[in-house]
Amino acid sequence: MSRNTMYALLAMLGIAAGTLVWRQWSYKRATGTQQALTCILEQTDENPGERIRLLDSIMAAHPDDATIRRVAIYQKLRAHVELRSDSATAVRAINDFLSTDTSGAAFNFASSVYADLAINAPEGLRYAHRALAEVREVKRPRDMSEIQWAQQRRMMVGECHHILGRLYALSGQSRPALAALRAAADSVPDSPVILLRMAEIHERTGQLDSALASYMQALRLSHADTTALAGFARLYPAVHGPAVDPATVLDTLVTHARAKRKADLLAQRISRPAAPFDLTTLAGRQYRLSDFRGKTLVLYFWATWCGPCKRQLPAIQEAHTRLKSHKDIELLTVSFDQHFEVVPPFLARKRYDFPVVPGDESLYKSYLLEGLPTCAVVDSTGTIRFKRLGNSDAGDFMEELGWQLEAVTGKPVW
Repeated sequence: MSRNTMYALLAMLGIAAGTLVWRQWSYKRATGTQQALTCILEQTDENPGERIRLLDSIMAAHPDDATIRRVAIYQKLRAHVELRSDSATAVRAINDFLSTDTSGAAFNFASSVYADLAINAPEGLRYAHRALAEVREVKRPRDMSEIQWAQQRRMMVGECHHILGRLYALSGQSRPALAALRAAADSVPDSPVILLRMAEIHERTGQLDSALASYMQALRLSHADTTALAGFARLYPAVHGPAVDPATVLDTLVTHARAKRKADLLAQRISRPAAPFDLTTLAGRQYRLSDFRGKTLVLYFWATWCGPCKRQLPAIQEAHTRLKSHKDIELLTVSFDQHFEVVPPFLARKRYDFPVVPGDESLYKSYLLEGLPTCAVVDSTGTIRFKRLGNSDAGDFMEELGWQLEAVTGKPVW
């Protein structure tokens, strides 16, 4: 699994949730109410209060539609997290959600809500422990290889430990919080999110050496992270004294970390024929893989319901804008929204102008996608050279895409 995939555990939760919705809804015959629900989610993307009101309305209008109820209740709970709703309201929403889903993933999401809203840590811990226990018992899906399942299971276990650590910290239990976060770091060693939480607890309990070490490790992964930079600047002189210039240490640390990150990224180079496609936009423009022969193609797979995708789209827009000056490199995005008509208004509202075509189940399978977002780089011969699942919350997507394109084209891109 790529480092970006594991970059932030909350992003992973979004990927997992998005994949669940994808599998649940993908390419079944859509009813009018399902389409209406999809439109509600898209149109209220930035208005969670209105989203809750409209979701209540559609559930009231279709009380016997189990799919509508299940998805609406899940989305209502997410909206309450965005609104930072009060404890009583959030707990009611959690209980409603768990009345529709009692899987390990559901308990994990419920416990994350307790952590996000900093409410009722003991109850959150109860759900988090139950989620961890169920994750450990989950069997490998038939359509997943042993290697893929090992990676997915490690990610899930790490996420559970991370939430446990957050809830223990909220309840003032520093030792079990650190133990849970260390277990999370063992499962997901390249997450600055976990490292920063560990650093915070270490610093609060007076363990300055350990706190500084965690801040420095976070900076190796995310050298522009403001929290890690502030922690480093605050603690380095306190731990090592004024003899060494912290700026020099930081520059060396970041230089070495970037070099390693680039080497690790380029080591993930693959050689797999890109599956042919023939896709048409709502406006009637046709895109075929053969149209890009002789050019390098950046393919980005996403959906409007995918939170990690939406966080990365500003970088996709930047890449599209900067690649306009390169005649031999193009970018094409593929949306896996079930109702593609929600995509154009979403793009207009966000002022995105990168090209988007609708994907389908056969394309999803032919590109061996494991979730969204996924970014692939296809060379001029139609061979996939890089493919990465996940969202980078570090803000280094452009740098890493630049490294990939340089490796494929043989020249710097930006």
